Amino acid sequence: SLLAFRKKLVEKFQVASSGSESTGQFAGESAFPMEDLGSGATGKAEMRGTSWSARNGTDQKLKKGQRCKVEKVEGLTIWLKAE
Repeated sequence: SLLAFRKKLVEKFQVASSGSESTGQFAGESAFPMEDLGSGATGKAEMRGTSWSARNGTDQKLKKGQRCKVEKVEGLTIWLKAE
């Protein structure tokens, strides 16, 4: 029976483990840098009451507490741009 259902099981577990569905939902959310972030700099930001690793995805400086939008998520890092 494992041979008969192997393909369906592999597809199911690959989708569940990819994480793209769970992180894609954060694009467009608001986040607030916890420190000043220069162009391309990394630091911490708060989103939904949780601290995240953040990267400034623009060429303008983001200030501490400034309202930003999440452009994308790569792993556990959110990419921010000014609103």
